[in-house]
Amino acid sequence: MKHQPDSPARIDSFAASRGHIWAPDASRSAIAELQRAAKVRQPADEQAERRRFGDEQAHVLLVADPQQPGARDVARRALDEAMDGALNAVPWNPELDVDAEARLRRRLKQLFVDSNRALAPSAPASLTMAFVRWPMLFLVHAGNNRAFLVRDGETFQLTRDHTIAQQMVDAGRIDAPDEYGDELQERCWNGVGGRKPVEPELCDRELQPGDSVVLCSPRLGRALDHETIGEVVRGAADARSACDALLAHASADRGTIAVARLHEQQPQAAHVIDGPRADRGRDRKPRPRTAKAKAVAAVGRRRSANA
Repeated sequence: MKHQPDSPARIDSFAASRGHIWAPDASRSAIAELQRAAKVRQPADEQAERRRFGDEQAHVLLVADPQQPGARDVARRALDEAMDGALNAVPWNPELDVDAEARLRRRLKQLFVDSNRALAPSAPASLTMAFVRWPMLFLVHAGNNRAFLVRDGETFQLTRDHTIAQQMVDAGRIDAPDEYGDELQERCWNGVGGRKPVEPELCDRELQPGDSVVLCSPRLGRALDHETIGEVVRGAADARSACDALLAHASADRGTIAVARLHEQQPQAAHVIDGPRADRGRDRKPRPRTAKAKAVAAVGRRRSANA
């Protein structure tokens, strides 16, 4: 089966946080639009550089949350490592056939393994990535962040908590994850950056215009019920309004939330940006032309005059 982006959706996305967002052990979020790009330089004009940008190839939402209090910068470092991996995971082929989709799945899971290796040994972080390659959503997850899909007024949780509490529920030892309060719900057996190998969990969904994807750090995810998430997202004017309203409804004192809303849109053609080379800076004067370049230009002017 091929997933072909015939009518790509416009994605409106935003992320927001509550609490001490600049604290070293705060949760973190990131949003990226990944697209093809090319730097074009022409030998006849050494000073000019053209940048060509194609259509958006993927849209990425990331939320990271440290699993231990006082774990300095682990969430930020986890985001950096995951974003580098996501950038290199984007397939160039516009069609996702069975083989291409399988390769993308392996790359997305591998980037969690690589991130874990780069960060370890350190305090672990919960990391959740929503990788949208229209029309497919690939969700990769380790820890106790939560991800939801809102469609036609219904909210579906896409992630499973990798916590001791959830393990006890699955084993039939307790009836609900919150039976012993928050303590067991915050103790994770899986994450990125710990001393143990990470076990990334991946699921996928085929998206449609009108869908919304919501990522929450653990406390916010537990503070918001499915009905509230669906009502707020459906009634919000845009992704930013949805984030603000969800934070207002949540009882948690800190956390991070990211929302992506999908709207119908026709594909955009590639466009060109002309300007100075990025490594020279906009305000620097052009480099003097070499003697060889001046001689070539003079010959060209003489030929034009004699024509």
